[in-house]
Amino acid sequence: MKKTSIHIEELGPIRNANIELAQLMLFTGASNLGKSYTNFLTYYVFSTFANNRIYKFVSNKIEGKLKQAKDFNFNIKISDLCIWMSKDVKDFFKNLLGYDNIPCEVTFLFDLNFDILNIAYQREGETIKFGEESVIFSSITINEEKRIFIGDFSSIPSLMSDFIAEYLSEQIFEKRITHSFLLPPGRASLLDNSYSVQKSASRVGMYDLFLRDYDILARKSMWEESKPTDKQFFESRIRKLIDGELHTSKDGTMLKLANGTSIPLSAAASSIKELSPILLWMKNREIESDSICIEEPEAHAHPEMQYNMTDLLIACLNKGAFMQITTHSDYLLARLNQLIALGKLKKNKEKAFTDFCRENMHSKSIFLDEEKVKAYYFYLDETNQVKIELQDLSEGIPFDSFTSIVRRQMDMDDKLNLYQYQDEDE
Repeated sequence: MKKTSIHIEELGPIRNANIELAQLMLFTGASNLGKSYTNFLTYYVFSTFANNRIYKFVSNKIEGKLKQAKDFNFNIKISDLCIWMSKDVKDFFKNLLGYDNIPCEVTFLFDLNFDILNIAYQREGETIKFGEESVIFSSITINEEKRIFIGDFSSIPSLMSDFIAEYLSEQIFEKRITHSFLLPPGRASLLDNSYSVQKSASRVGMYDLFLRDYDILARKSMWEESKPTDKQFFESRIRKLIDGELHTSKDGTMLKLANGTSIPLSAAASSIKELSPILLWMKNREIESDSICIEEPEAHAHPEMQYNMTDLLIACLNKGAFMQITTHSDYLLARLNQLIALGKLKKNKEKAFTDFCRENMHSKSIFLDEEKVKAYYFYLDETNQVKIELQDLSEGIPFDSFTSIVRRQMDMDDKLNLYQYQDEDE
């Protein structure tokens, strides 16, 4: 993807920090330092184009021209888009968190080979009548890339913003991203079929977004009749991971256990409820065209489940999915480091990689290219200010987030041993 930089002047507890987007964004560190805010910020960038949030910007640009009801031309400066995003992201966070006074001063920079989008709208032929309905053929051209659309005049803002969002997505991310999903913290509590819980939660923007996204994720898979090889790969591993199968029906999401019994998701283990949106995404979506923002994928999961879940996430990444993840799990980081080592082996010694996979029954699709990853560590400096450090992955992802507590544990063990074995007469 093209270089995309974000400067955080202030965002919650964060001051004067810089991050750069990557296919996999990983945020670690202690609680209350702004990891989730930064995770949501990266989600904002992907959703601006994938979920057509840019519609508001485009419709304002062409509002006057639409009143003319004829062909028109206009342009969009990338610098103007960045200025609009810096303002719009404030509204995004206010709605997402229900926090009207959140400190939020952020700027965006896209490293593109053009500064301006030249856009032309043109009607192609006469209006066609279908009973009482009228449709028109029209074309939209962006920097000489032309597409033909069918619709009435009122649909132009939507058609145009869709095309602009898709065009910019392909330029910035070097592919079209069809949807950006948000999986917030505490999501399992919303999956108990309780209307009152869902109604209350939907008043907070992130949970409203999640519930709408979950409806998309839970839709019956298009692969029900004939599953492609990659879907078979994911379904077999999901089945092993949760000792059952997830499927949707008129009664909601169900878990079919290995013994053939089906139970509602609300009756499943917390770990399965927490993971179910991710697993349904793998099962039902064309993941290579999606971006997904996940808060703590390890929540409630046993270490072995975390280990296997990490493999599945990286398999999705290698198919082309974009991911933004916060984590407190040393198991997840340790597994990522093993997969980075495998990625280096694959790059430098292809035969050794193949031999390793064959001899250890490891899938050749599960490895991690460190160049696809940006890992950021959040900590407090000596002045008690939040700092965000881009981590050096040359030796794997550092365990900075856990070093201090490990040292405290070891120190405590040493002290306990002293008291345990000292002479009672002393």
